Amino acid sequence: MVEMTACRNCHRKCHDAFLCHQCANDLRELLHGLAVGMPLDNGRRSRAWLVALEDAALGDTRLGESARRSTDKTTPIPFGENASALLASMRNMLETWVKHLCEARGMELP
Repeated sequence: MVEMTACRNCHRKCHDAFLCHQCANDLRELLHGLAVGMPLDNGRRSRAWLVALEDAALGDTRLGESARRSTDKTTPIPFGENASALLASMRNMLETWVKHLCEARGMELP
């Protein structure tokens, strides 16, 4: 007999799992969006969220109002401190989950 448990996200009943089928699919789509982007209405994909976050952390993207930019080669590269902290946190969280999942399944870390 299969034991029914409550989904940890929406509290729907699920078959002995952490997440119900719908929440697992939603999570899969969000994780896919982090890596390769989200599907757009025109059939294409957005930029990967982690790539966009990395660009913001490195100052390779314009955030907010347009600012005058110097062409002087001695001008330091802009650095997004908040984006950098968020990127480090995301990488740490993803690495931790991969480690937990590999250990639980008896798999080698990639």
